[in-house]
Amino acid sequence: MRQSIFAATGIALAFGLSPQVAAVTLTRMAQVPGAAACQLSIPTVDTTVRAKATGFRNEGKTSAYAICGLQDPVQGAVSDVGIAFYALDNKPHTFDCTAVNGWPDAGSYVYATKSVTASSSTFRSSVHFAPADFGGSTYLPYDGYVTVTCSLPAQVSVGYMYMSYDEDVGN
Repeated sequence: MRQSIFAATGIALAFGLSPQVAAVTLTRMAQVPGAAACQLSIPTVDTTVRAKATGFRNEGKTSAYAICGLQDPVQGAVSDVGIAFYALDNKPHTFDCTAVNGWPDAGSYVYATKSVTASSSTFRSSVHFAPADFGGSTYLPYDGYVTVTCSLPAQVSVGYMYMSYDEDVGN
């Protein structure tokens, strides 16, 4: 009987006297390798642009359109989307990337185009798209539904795509 009283008291204390946990917002980052995030925008049998363990690589002699996408893990709290590029030949390559933000069933899309120069095989060159690029303030509109299409030059690789977002944790 004495053990039952101690057990009951312990359970009551655990549930009744436990402190309240406040909700906390943490900034997180999701990263996906280029090989998984990207594909050719215009399908072809050309095998010089392909997914490899080291990225989505254009090992050919001409540019190709690559489209990359990443799913928003929390639906609505995305503060930054970016893609990291590497120059396989360590020479500068300047090109444009266009991000599209919007839901297909919403009937409207917002576009933003930026230039980036990849020049190293060991140090990334990134292009970032922020909420302001799409008319947002704190977070990307349309729950962060975004894809990025780039004219990927010869000898350039997409190393990875990433997304910064806020997540409510706790209570």
